[in-house]
Amino acid sequence: MLAVLAIGCGGRLGGAPRGTGGNGGSRATGGVIGSGGGGAVGSGGAVGSGGSAVGSGGAVDTGGTIGSGGDGGKSPAGGLCVDDGGVDPSETPASGGFYGPAMGGVICTGGAIAFVEDNLRGADPAAFIADSNAQGSMPGIQFQIPSDAVSGELSIFIGIPQPTPGTYSSDTTCGSLVLSAYLPVPPEVRCTGDGGAPISGACPPGCALEGPVLGPTCQPIQPSINFTAYTATDCVGNSQPAQGSFTLSLGSVELEPTDAGSLAIHRYRVHGGLSATLVGQAGDAGSSTVSLNLSF
Repeated sequence: MLAVLAIGCGGRLGGAPRGTGGNGGSRATGGVIGSGGGGAVGSGGAVGSGGSAVGSGGAVDTGGTIGSGGDGGKSPAGGLCVDDGGVDPSETPASGGFYGPAMGGVICTGGAIAFVEDNLRGADPAAFIADSNAQGSMPGIQFQIPSDAVSGELSIFIGIPQPTPGTYSSDTTCGSLVLSAYLPVPPEVRCTGDGGAPISGACPPGCALEGPVLGPTCQPIQPSINFTAYTATDCVGNSQPAQGSFTLSLGSVELEPTDAGSLAIHRYRVHGGLSATLVGQAGDAGSSTVSLNLSF
């Protein structure tokens, strides 16, 4: 039996991020988030303590630091970070923040959801999973850095020995964490022919074939900046380059009653927190790191 914990915003669980790389360099424009007098992300309550990892009120500073506010206030990107609902009974709304010289922002409450699943996959009996809240009404991730990010994605898949409370780290279990910021497609990228005609053969630079199997056409590749934490295995038997680190703390793990009679998959509602150090990928943000904190 495999228990999985996944947390994500806007993308797939435990897999590689979309796109083929970033913009080729660090995009820090306003200093390290959380390093100024406004307070570090997460100062509104300790991760796993039952409070939000990002403070419960106030505006998020857009001048280089994220203050103690966040959820319910102004987002780093200039929009609104509002609590969102629409989660399944087995899913717990997650919130948090991430900060570093090349990427920083907040995850709105309910912008991501978390649960544990016992589903017979991989070497561990259970897994912690976090995924984006598909029923959310607003973007789940708001960026301050990079300031031109148009969307984001967070995917977490961590194997745990059993669906019970405890502390699980990258030193003792398997897992994959990916945080991505997607940037505007450069205006010079053109994926159509003369007169806007679709191209279905060799694609121009910055384009790739997408669409129906029988008729894919060239579509723009959205640039991205990617930060990851990997253990030496991905929980399903594949090796991967170990980098970064994470610690998962589960304070409560409760079987969802509607899943109690299932023979294949059991889901568990969870409360706790996660902290991680993510490493920038080559060609994206070099060797810089991002600190990630979540509560759920």
